[in-house]
Amino acid sequence: MKRVVLYAADISLLLGRSLSTGYRVLRDIRISVGKFDCNYVTVDEAANYLRIGKDSIESQLK
Repeated sequence: MKRVVLYAADISLLLGRSLSTGYRVLRDIRISVGKFDCNYVTVDEAANYLRIGKDSIESQLK
């Protein structure tokens, strides 16, 4: 089963940056999409924001 939701640790792994950068990018994605802090960020939203292919993200999460 494929994952739909991304966490800060996933984003830091994708970008090769620190966990705090993962939290910052996750916050920026939520702001750009218009979500509240309690809402999850999906793979599609992250792919659109980071301009990375959805397949690239899913392959890194395995």
